[in-house]
Amino acid sequence: MNNLTKCLIILSFSNFIHCTGAESENSVGATKQRYGLKQACIEYITTGDMLSGTEKLYFDSYGLREAKYTHQKIKVMGITQENKTATFTNFEEGGIIYTFDFKAKSGTKMENPLNETFQEKDAKALGKAMMVQMGGKKVGTGKVLGKNCDIWEIPNMGKTWVWNWLNLKTETNTMGMKMTIEATKISETFDKKKLEKPNIEYRDMGNLLKGFKGLDALKNRKN
Repeated sequence: MNNLTKCLIILSFSNFIHCTGAESENSVGATKQRYGLKQACIEYITTGDMLSGTEKLYFDSYGLREAKYTHQKIKVMGITQENKTATFTNFEEGGIIYTFDFKAKSGTKMENPLNETFQEKDAKALGKAMMVQMGGKKVGTGKVLGKNCDIWEIPNMGKTWVWNWLNLKTETNTMGMKMTIEATKISETFDKKKLEKPNIEYRDMGNLLKGFKGLDALKNRKN
């Protein structure tokens, strides 16, 4: 397995635990929620053996509308690849994931593998269920930006610091490669235009994770 493939696996893991849903302790009625805040902008910095960059996460409606702007640099064998992308998701409109590449000025769309499960299950318990399904367990508490976080550990993957079911810090050590993604700033106000995807034609990728056993297990899991 080459180093670029390792990087992509680590990035996929970090992105996955970044969107595992919410177990909000201050839910309002039956309102679907992914996070415990109604809206916010969270800025992150990424550091690692071969990866570096920044990320800004914008969300509204307790995470039902979300946009993530990512600027990453991947260094492999002395060659640096730079990527600038944005990902848009709206669970109120089917949860389709739209990804826009700023360099290529093009984009793709795919079915959200979590949408059906999110609509069927108790949103407050989905995040915890997904962590447990991956073998994760709560191992302690800690602070990031002064926020009291629960620390979850997933075997052979890493740890994540969770506050209001927002991942404020993630540490991975996979296949000998280390990476840390940590929040540097939280603001509860932002320009709502950040949630609007570019008006282009997006190439349909379908559902790339259809039939994934982990998702099937979640669908069959009792609340």
